[in-house]
Amino acid sequence: LPAEDVEERLAHLAQVHNIIRPVTAHDNAQASNERYAFVHVLYHEALHGSLVASRKAALSGAVASALSALHPGQPHLAHQLALLFEAGRRPIEAIDQFLAAAQQVVAVSASREAASLAQRGLALVAALPPSPAAQSRELQLLFTLGVPLAATAGYANPEVEQTYTRALELCRHLDDAASMFPVSWGLWVLYHVRADLGRALGAAQQ
Repeated sequence: LPAEDVEERLAHLAQVHNIIRPVTAHDNAQASNERYAFVHVLYHEALHGSLVASRKAALSGAVASALSALHPGQPHLAHQLALLFEAGRRPIEAIDQFLAAAQQVVAVSASREAASLAQRGLALVAALPPSPAAQSRELQLLFTLGVPLAATAGYANPEVEQTYTRALELCRHLDDAASMFPVSWGLWVLYHVRADLGRALGAAQQ
């Protein structure tokens, strides 16, 4: 809809029904449009609950597309975009945003959050038809998951070994020599910390 029509409707909801309220925009000083937020979270939940699943998916995807166009290349929006694309049934975009969000929080040592985001992306990859593109995304997510998972679950956790082993398998399948070293290094650290020196030597030789 034209911006003036949207603003008239929003102003009516704010002034007459007091469902929403205007808020100050800090992230885009050049924006001329008003911004609004729900007065109470219950209004948001009631509206969201009234929508059928297909409408929620359509709106989530549309909002994600609009945010991507309005704020291109903004890493701080990756988590929000991932959730919107996931709800919008657009798994490829959701996977890419979950990966970006996980990489962002890894950089600030938020291990638990990084592991959760990477695992959510992997769950979406598992539902995709097998393809080199899907396997490449899986490899990047596994590589991103390895260190934070080990930091939170410990190197003795079988899931850590499964993560690196699967990543190494994908490196070989995709002939991705660039990723082979950090994955092999991760396995070496894992076996070394466990004092499984035979496997550690094999990883070191690799």
